[in-house]
Amino acid sequence: MYNHSSSAALPQTVNNKTNTTTTAVSFTPVLGGVILTAVVSPLTAGGTVTFLDNGSLIRSANLNVQPTCVSGTGQCVNIEVTLTPGSRTITANYSGNGSYVGSSSLPITVNEASIVLTSSSNPSATGQPITLTATLSPSNATGMVEFVDGYWSLTCGNSAPCSPLIECSGGVVPLSNGQARCVANLVPGPHSITAVYGGDSRYGGSASPALAHTVTTQVYTTTTLSSFPNPSIVGNSVTFTATVSPYSQSGTVTFVDGGTNIGSSSVTLGSTAQFATKTLSVGNHSITAVYSGGPNGSSTSAKLIQVVQ
Repeated sequence: MYNHSSSAALPQTVNNKTNTTTTAVSFTPVLGGVILTAVVSPLTAGGTVTFLDNGSLIRSANLNVQPTCVSGTGQCVNIEVTLTPGSRTITANYSGNGSYVGSSSLPITVNEASIVLTSSSNPSATGQPITLTATLSPSNATGMVEFVDGYWSLTCGNSAPCSPLIECSGGVVPLSNGQARCVANLVPGPHSITAVYGGDSRYGGSASPALAHTVTTQVYTTTTLSSFPNPSIVGNSVTFTATVSPYSQSGTVTFVDGGTNIGSSSVTLGSTAQFATKTLSVGNHSITAVYSGGPNGSSTSAKLIQVVQ
């Protein structure tokens, strides 16, 4: 009833990519970022791995046989990246090759802490120690913060300890309650200072925006105040002595009782100024010495309590 017939030819491709692979991704925090590591098994797989941040391309890199691969079971690739603060999902996709089909890793979460860097005095004078404070958010971040001036790590604690509880080693300082402090004495001129966080088991490393800090050529001074006698008798003379450092300053020191100026004196050789008075009333007087600065920086002494009986 019917004649024989044939269909048109249908091309059929037989793909030899029958070998399956597995891909895993992990991260290690480093100063200022993270190292992302992808491991593709088996060891004979080769090709390219693409790292994605919330689905967006970070970077692609070729696999290499490296001794750092887990138990030598796969080829791996490491890339070091700096991520913006916040939480993100990282995946690694293996492209496959002529013998192996591609595979994708399970996602991992990488958190990045944000850092705010402040200075206790900006601008500061030559010779003036400043306190740099790095504040991390969230505050439960642990680990170390490095303070960097341009390309060089600062030396903390060369003029004063970092804090009553923290000792510095170079410019790398441990975090305490989400903060790290560095006391540094900078040379005159402009500075660009950054706080670089090394990360911990929960957070990747990150860095603060650069802080522009200026050290003027004005000399930093300190003023100390003493009195004799103390306590004193009402109506008798009391002599106040202000000493200005560094040595051989000029200018004027004003002596202040609470908020009232009670006298002034010029700084003499030896960087001292003296003022004597018999007018203090009975009671406790809070005296400070305010150095005008002359050609150098001004300064105010700590309060001295003069007891008049």
